[in-house]
Amino acid sequence: MTLFSPAYLWALPAAALPIVIYLLFRRRRRDVTWGAMYILRQVFETRSRQMLWLQYLIVALRTLALAALVFLFVRPHAAWRPPAADAFPAAPPSTHRVVLLDTSPTMQARHGTGTRMDAALSLCRKLFEAGRHPGRIDLLPLGPSEARFSAERLPVGSNRIEQLLAGCAAEPGPAEPDRALRAAIEIFRASPFGRRELYILGGFGHREFADSAILAPRFRELRRQGVSVFALRYHQAGTRNLAALDLSAGGDVLLALQPARFRLTLGCYGDPDTAQTHVTVTGSGDRTLYEQTYSLANGEKTLDFVLALPAGESTLTVRLAPDDLAADNVIRRTFTVRPRLVIAVVQDLVTKTGFENPRTWLNLALANAGSEAGARDTSYREITSAAQAYAAANQAAAERAEEGAQPEQPFSIEIEGKIPEQVSAESLSRADLVIVVDMAAMPGEAFEALRRHVVRGGTVLLAPGPDADPEAFNRCFTTIAPLLLAAPAAATLDPERYEHSYAESGEDPFWRDLESAPGANLGSPRFYNHYTTRPGSLAPDARVLLSLTDNAPLLAERRVGRGHVLLWTAGLGADWHSMAVHAGFPVMLISLANQAMERREFRRNLDPGAPIIAPAPGGHARIVRPDGGTETVEAAPATDGAFIRYDRTDVPGDYDVRTDVAADVPGLAYHVRPDPAASDLRTLDAEGQAAFEQTGGLLLCDREPALVEQVGRHYTGRPWSPYLAAALALGLLAEMGLSRRFFA
Repeated sequence: MTLFSPAYLWALPAAALPIVIYLLFRRRRRDVTWGAMYILRQVFETRSRQMLWLQYLIVALRTLALAALVFLFVRPHAAWRPPAADAFPAAPPSTHRVVLLDTSPTMQARHGTGTRMDAALSLCRKLFEAGRHPGRIDLLPLGPSEARFSAERLPVGSNRIEQLLAGCAAEPGPAEPDRALRAAIEIFRASPFGRRELYILGGFGHREFADSAILAPRFRELRRQGVSVFALRYHQAGTRNLAALDLSAGGDVLLALQPARFRLTLGCYGDPDTAQTHVTVTGSGDRTLYEQTYSLANGEKTLDFVLALPAGESTLTVRLAPDDLAADNVIRRTFTVRPRLVIAVVQDLVTKTGFENPRTWLNLALANAGSEAGARDTSYREITSAAQAYAAANQAAAERAEEGAQPEQPFSIEIEGKIPEQVSAESLSRADLVIVVDMAAMPGEAFEALRRHVVRGGTVLLAPGPDADPEAFNRCFTTIAPLLLAAPAAATLDPERYEHSYAESGEDPFWRDLESAPGANLGSPRFYNHYTTRPGSLAPDARVLLSLTDNAPLLAERRVGRGHVLLWTAGLGADWHSMAVHAGFPVMLISLANQAMERREFRRNLDPGAPIIAPAPGGHARIVRPDGGTETVEAAPATDGAFIRYDRTDVPGDYDVRTDVAADVPGLAYHVRPDPAASDLRTLDAEGQAAFEQTGGLLLCDREPALVEQVGRHYTGRPWSPYLAAALALGLLAEMGLSRRFFA
């Protein structure tokens, strides 16, 4: 039995008042003797015994009536009985229920015989079926969506329930409990119903619910509105997820059969501290390029491997071994592989020949850089360096030659020599990288053409030689140079005094690779001299990429318009350093040119929210989204043609940009990487759960029967008030009837 107002029990002793009054004021017996006493005595004794029992009955009725009156104020209810199996407690009349349903990708994880979302939707069906009129049920997603599904005519039929739940699809982003709680508060604020209940159904990931301080004001407002909050967590011990998060190669444009270091980011989430997974990378024709088994600890980890891809467009697919959440086990990335690299070298007419001319060192470094790669068609397994990639490629080429197959051609390098008078916007348009060698100044028209080339997205490498005049160089290139030059560091060269180079940004994977021994090993060459720079002359939009051990800048970069300008302070010849004869020299030049080439192209592999920019010769394009939706986007004219810009890349996955709107043919593939939070199955730990329960004033249930029991504690059984009122009325009527019949 449940008492709604037990405070009124203090009045229960007042039910004894009829007994007290009866005992105090009952009639005293007096014997009076007279003539017919004997006969009357016989009748009186019989009558007296009957009247005494009637008096006791009337006193008892009055006492019970007062007790019933007290219990009417106490409002007792029978004990709550759980519903039948696979049912939810029926809502009392005038109850408003709001359900916050987690629709994040983690709800697609395996749970029981289905998924977490299946179990949550099953409970939502029971909630709709258990509604009672008058009342209302609102279903809100915990994700970024602002959709709302409501039902006011309760209970809801099965067809209507399926229509409502059909809109509760999984969303790409993580749960947003703060936004959802604010929406629930607004709903309850406008609710006319007396009883209010909030149900939170989800995985309760540690990323979204760990900071209880953010949610504390929302729960305080809910308590102020008299809302009862219940929470059910869908989580099983031993649940784990291994996710493929990203695959990158430093850029989206590569060189044909040039070994490139790919970085695969994997996530491991779940109860076990470590887990194993098998990684397979396939290319065109579903040909396996790389496969390996890894043991991963909880969290994100980046793995490196080297591949050399043939010319054309290559879409790489990464697959992981199946686990409890299969939605994030596959990712795709598209790379454009170019067969040719064009480098323009701008140099004055000089009389220097042989190794005294820096152009000679450039020709030696770049002449055979592409052909040295050899023909490649192989599967790269357990390859972690360029040297291993070359060895594997040569072996594969030999195998193809034995089979009589035509070897694939590596990239080639085309070097275009120009004097300043030949520099124009048209002559530089084909160049992926422009190198200005041993020039302290340029004619005005040539410099303006060079500047326009940079502003439109080109890359220029300035490399003044030992004979350059720093002041003349500064006057000519001050508007685009990252730094202003000063005098050389040494007046004369000393073979015993030299510096080494190092990357300023050790976290940048591009320079970290070039600095490493398997890459270009840029820290090995010796630098005997270099130009110093004016203190404080670093441009606001510039940065130092490489420095020498005397802290002098060796290579600096500046952003100018859409392009970049690089400044090399030691000259490209062998006068001041041994870099020109080092094996890393061509690697660095090719890497810089490859990076410059990649910057001229629109990215195909994007972060969430980054725009898709694609050419649209027909003036418009059709976008096929990962969720199956399609949109037509009109193109905007530009100097190089018409292009479309599409900003709605909030959904991770593959986007298909079709310039031929009428034809149902796949177009350009763009890919948006997923958010790691969407794959993190780790739930609140014991400390986080305790903080959340204390903040919300609730109990986080792990099983549906526990939630039913928790809800039942807030409910009552059948009320006893109608029975008490009937007993009170019958008691008073009986008392009145007996009193009038026998004592009137």
